[in-house]
Amino acid sequence: MAKNEYTLHKLPQEFVITSNEVIEEKSNFLENNTIFTCRNIFENGIEDDNGLLHKTINCKKVIAQQNKIDFSKLSQKDQDRIGWLDWRKYWNLDNNRYGAYSHSYFLGFKKREELLSDKKFTLEDMRFMYESGLDGIGENSEFNEVTYFDYLISKINSQSWKVELEKECSVCGRLSGTGHKMSCKNIIRHKQPKLTNGKITILKLI
Repeated sequence: MAKNEYTLHKLPQEFVITSNEVIEEKSNFLENNTIFTCRNIFENGIEDDNGLLHKTINCKKVIAQQNKIDFSKLSQKDQDRIGWLDWRKYWNLDNNRYGAYSHSYFLGFKKREELLSDKKFTLEDMRFMYESGLDGIGENSEFNEVTYFDYLISKINSQSWKVELEKECSVCGRLSGTGHKMSCKNIIRHKQPKLTNGKITILKLI
């Protein structure tokens, strides 16, 4: 049995964790930084909910999206590397100083986070900002305005890191025999990502 490997991807909208496990029907998978849901599995590919076929070799099984990932055990160095900011620890500091006022700020910040959780800039917004601030790329350059923008987007969308997850043992077995002579055979112990309060915990970048 191949060892499971896990990868953290930083997408434009969120972080997700993928694994090299087999993609199953109704599970989510990632291809080209886009998440799809598997409808059917064929010999030559995977069909998504919209009926589009994807090459299996290009797809990774999604095991957790950002709201199901716990970053709290990552070192500060690893958090800085992936660009993750745990704002709650800063609120705790303020809370010690300002008490009820800080609590009100916390509630307001949390509500703002909920309201803006799905808001994102479009690529056209980014293109406008980039081209507006462009200070000229020479005609002999490897890039022009359009190709350089697409190059930047591809770089932004290609950030990923191998990660080590917190795991727990899972035991499978089969009972055989009858009555008091029953015994458990073919026990298989393997480790799988541990769920704590519904979240998968990342321990470190590899």
